[in-house]
Amino acid sequence: MNGTASSLLILLMLTSFLGAGPETDIPVFRRHGVAAPVGQAAWGGVHATIDGKGQRQILLKLWAGAGEKKERTLLVIDPVSGASQRFVPPDGPYGDGSFATFLSRKNRLYDMVAKKGRTSFYEFDVASAKWLTVGTLNLKGSHRFANSFTETDDGVIYAGILRQGGGLVSFDPESKKLIDHGRLLDQEWLVYPHLISDSAGWIYAATKHKEAHIIAFHPAFGKRYFHPEGIEGMVWKVQVYRADNGRAYLQFDRHPWQIYEAFDGRITPASSTVPVASSAILRSTGWRDAREFPDGSRVVSLRVSSRKAEIADADGTHRKITFDYHSTGAHIRSLITSLNGNVYGSTMGPLRFFSLNPATGHREDHGLADYGGNIRVLTEFDGNIYGAIYSSGALIEIDPEQNWTDAPLRREGNPRVLFQQSTEETWSIGRPSAIHVHRDGVHILVGGIPRRVAAGGGLLVYDRTTGTGIIMPSQEVVPGQAVQSLVSLLDGTVIGGSNLAAGTGGINGKGPVQLFVMDWKSRKVIRRFPIAGHDRMIADLVLSDDGKRVYGLAMGDTAKLLRFTPEGKNAPEVMDLSTFGPAISSDQPHKVLSFGPDGCLYILLDKGIVRFNTGTSIARLAAESPVPISAGGGWVGNELFFASGSDIWSCRVPVPPSGGAPLP
Repeated sequence: MNGTASSLLILLMLTSFLGAGPETDIPVFRRHGVAAPVGQAAWGGVHATIDGKGQRQILLKLWAGAGEKKERTLLVIDPVSGASQRFVPPDGPYGDGSFATFLSRKNRLYDMVAKKGRTSFYEFDVASAKWLTVGTLNLKGSHRFANSFTETDDGVIYAGILRQGGGLVSFDPESKKLIDHGRLLDQEWLVYPHLISDSAGWIYAATKHKEAHIIAFHPAFGKRYFHPEGIEGMVWKVQVYRADNGRAYLQFDRHPWQIYEAFDGRITPASSTVPVASSAILRSTGWRDAREFPDGSRVVSLRVSSRKAEIADADGTHRKITFDYHSTGAHIRSLITSLNGNVYGSTMGPLRFFSLNPATGHREDHGLADYGGNIRVLTEFDGNIYGAIYSSGALIEIDPEQNWTDAPLRREGNPRVLFQQSTEETWSIGRPSAIHVHRDGVHILVGGIPRRVAAGGGLLVYDRTTGTGIIMPSQEVVPGQAVQSLVSLLDGTVIGGSNLAAGTGGINGKGPVQLFVMDWKSRKVIRRFPIAGHDRMIADLVLSDDGKRVYGLAMGDTAKLLRFTPEGKNAPEVMDLSTFGPAISSDQPHKVLSFGPDGCLYILLDKGIVRFNTGTSIARLAAESPVPISAGGGWVGNELFFASGSDIWSCRVPVPPSGGAPLP
């Protein structure tokens, strides 16, 4: 066969698979509203202070919204009346970041927000309640906002930038000069710098997660680098502070804590006993709040999602206040449909577990004491909902018919913890990406990405009858990769798909992504099939009703449909779906494949819903979505539900005249 004939045959095969175009019937989309109209305070974003009239104020950076409509605004709350006012930055509310804000000695608040193509630097004067400065920085890489701030004795503000290689930015409130001092490290992983100054005018950045470093900087002398001895591998926590002697102290979480003293650009190991730091001299901020007012009163608790706070006045009296704010809703991380006809899901930042009854429109959302994570993956079995939580990796059980316990997770209550990883184990599955109740009805499988830095996550096998679980390490499942999707066959065999992503601050694993086959009796992976291409994960797997075929969705910039026959020895068939637009942009999409009431396989992509007829092997665009699709998904009757940012949506998909019977 010559080259022209071969190309023509390939074109005919591709045309047969993709189909001619969309169905003629018009799909009906319904917006069911915001799942959880809440927000949360940024980590290190709460400050107790006074305004220009000497009245107490609570300042907090409010995170709300989702996707391109992420809102980053300033909320000011009166601790006496609960009255609140939202201040929107002059260049608009939308953007991402920061993990910290900073209140200077002049009572000015500093913040950074990553916008499209730029980073905005903000200065807000608390006394006059006005924005003084909106600066623009051209920072490269992801995140591009502040992880921490500090202040020098002459009032210059420094920001440690979270991005690849980290970064350092300075701002002089007098001259309004904003300077990008470049990257801290010549590395490609995310660097989390925690800043502190000394009385000699030097700035020190202690880094965490992938590696521990201390970088010293002075505007006249540049950067100096110091690598602490004996600290290898991952670093979870860093503490930095200025002592009353004018020297800076930097601590890394080793046992015991390793402490370093820094002054005038020189860094030396310190003894285990170091000088104290009074609150007046502590001029650094990381992921922590400042909740004490100048008169000695304080913010005892602040529940942003429930809009409540408790204040302890200077005389010891405790008062509870309520406040309000605008929110376009928290981002929906996971969404499933239930046999009882309800929709369930979880938001992120903060975690809210929500339910929707599509028949009545009734919605509820519940929290876990303002926990900022999310239930990353969900599934239903025997009337209960099972989920796995970021970043503890905890496996939880929810009884949707019982009252919700709005408190930190524990072994009792609803929800309740079934299995809690140790601190070390969360480096294996701290970012859950797959959950599956095995066909035996006894075991729950949870796969995921390490909590921080590493590529290659384990697989939890939890026994519901004994309440015990074991974690299979990455090297026994897919070495150097994480488990992203799972399904079990009629004979108990487990099929899984992998993910190349690393934990926070790490470098992704090497591809290609893989489909693996695990013998259930021996708990051994017996086959692995690399999927060629530039995919980052096999996002989802589903089993046909007859149990003979497994379908999967490999995702990179575009999507590929996989069809696998477990009984054979052949690798999965790979079918390109790029004609239908980009894949869902989420870093870990969930429930993006499902069989509809017509027997066809439905695929959720960023811009629409694709129907794949398993009998004819033809894919067509079933519906072009009016909104970006960010998470699946499942059916209630003949409606397919999905998430778009903070909103719940559904689509009543027309059934094609030809039907969609599976292959015999």
